[in-house]
Amino acid sequence: MSKTTKEVCKGQGYHVNIISYGLTRTIESEILINTTPKEAWEKLIDMSSWNKWNSFIKDVKGEVKSGNKISIVVNTPNMSKKTFKPKVYEVIPESKISWGGKAIYIGFEGVRDFYIEKIDDFTIKFKQVEVFKGPIVLLMNNMLLKISKGYLNMNKEFKNLIEKVVE
Repeated sequence: MSKTTKEVCKGQGYHVNIISYGLTRTIESEILINTTPKEAWEKLIDMSSWNKWNSFIKDVKGEVKSGNKISIVVNTPNMSKKTFKPKVYEVIPESKISWGGKAIYIGFEGVRDFYIEKIDDFTIKFKQVEVFKGPIVLLMNNMLLKISKGYLNMNKEFKNLIEKVVE
């Protein structure tokens, strides 16, 4: 079984890929941001403000702490809004947030990770990775393209928030 990577979009300092392998699909997106890990973390963890800048994940309720359940409203481009209640798996300050969940009745599992990686004293890489597992992924190709657009939008909006860029 071979792994395939589809480049959804690429530009100066950002890209989004979909990786397919068996019953697993992974969306990887990253963008370079002129900031420090500390500043990026402060903006990322302030999820009560996400509705002001984030067009993809419009609402996050609950404390983002390992073991907690939270509620998120996802506004995927060209799809209806959906509410999910993932479990927070891991929080590493200035570095990583991981959450996810399962739908056993359809044999599906999804895990989403947010990473902040220091590149140099004034640059970070903001990376989002979501892994979808289960037979249902074989039917999700069109949906994954739409979700990828949401990742791209969120990455650019996060960069604009931090760098205070007005488009």
